[in-house]
Amino acid sequence: MKKTGLPILVAMIVSLIAVPAAWAGGGKAADLSRQCQEAVKTNPTSDGAKLCQEGIALHKQGKNDEAVAKLQQGLAKLQPAAGQKK
Repeated sequence: MKKTGLPILVAMIVSLIAVPAAWAGGGKAADLSRQCQEAVKTNPTSDGAKLCQEGIALHKQGKNDEAVAKLQQGLAKLQPAAGQKK
């Protein structure tokens, strides 16, 4: 019994550490996705809008790290355009 209890305990501890870390990446991508959608409204045909759409698609596929990178690139291109509106 002792031989099977330790691996189960270790697996439970590892899962408790790994799951919140995975959720954190998805939350960041979701926040950036919302920011991109707002910024795209001001300039829907720009390169930044294209990057945002790619990032949103990656987020929906569960590729959160790649999605965050694309969304940040898209926002960087869209932010100056959003600041120019009057």
